[in-house]
Amino acid sequence: MKYCGNCGKKLNDEDEVCPYCSAEFTEYSPEKEVAIIGNKKKKRFPKKAKIVCGVIILIIVAVVILNSTGFVSDFKKGYNEAVTEAETRLLSKIHMKIQMRNQILCLLQRKLWIQLQSQIQLLKIIHMLLLI
Repeated sequence: MKYCGNCGKKLNDEDEVCPYCSAEFTEYSPEKEVAIIGNKKKKRFPKKAKIVCGVIILIIVAVVILNSTGFVSDFKKGYNEAVTEAETRLLSKIHMKIQMRNQILCLLQRKLWIQLQSQIQLLKIIHMLLLI
């Protein structure tokens, strides 16, 4: 009993053509199979690898073009200016808060000084009264 090399169905020994798929029957031999496998072309790179390489090349070209036109340096300059402005505004706010706190501390010191002076005056009066 033999089998069709195309569709894999059983054939009669006297069949030279497959009655199911009309493929001509050839006898199986390992040497022929090795020769057929050896003749198949091997792909150098899979399709996905080619796509990935193409995308990487496009990105590199885009970066080179953007860098050569000055876009990247302009972007960095704009970013640095924006950061500098934000830092300046923040430092200004911090400075204002520190000034306000210093003013409040000065007022509290004056108030405490006045209270201390009045307590000293009271103590002097009490001391004078005790001496009399």
